[in-house]
Amino acid sequence: MTGRKVSAVTGVTAYAGRPAQRRALTFVELMICVSVISIIAVSAMALSETGSRLAREFELKSVLRIVRTAIDKYYDKSREASPALMDNLHYPKNLDELVEKKYLRKLPVDPFTGLSDFRIISSTDEPDAIKTNGENLYDIKSSSDYTALDESKVNQW
Repeated sequence: MTGRKVSAVTGVTAYAGRPAQRRALTFVELMICVSVISIIAVSAMALSETGSRLAREFELKSVLRIVRTAIDKYYDKSREASPALMDNLHYPKNLDELVEKKYLRKLPVDPFTGLSDFRIISSTDEPDAIKTNGENLYDIKSSSDYTALDESKVNQW
């Protein structure tokens, strides 16, 4: 009966032997816990990154919608004021003009580049033109080459 002791007070049998096995089991349990926590942490980071990307995509869509609405309002008001002008003369010259005339509160910022460096599209540009003739502001697109979560390019929105 090596390693077995019975307490005279409680009557409980305690095993004094095998401390190395007990420590090894505790170490294995610790490693399993660390592994599980690591997996959870990596998953949380991946979800956080996806959430951040979705937020930037949503913000860009919102900025594009706001600017396009401002361009439409500018066009409508200009057309009402002087209907005899040619169509392309009713559009603003640039984003600054929309801010100056209070159609926008401030210059919009592209959430992917952090700058107000949108690609300007003129009403007289070809649909697939890379460079604009700069005649007026018909539309804007992101200048970023970022690929969205749905595999589309944000500069094509």
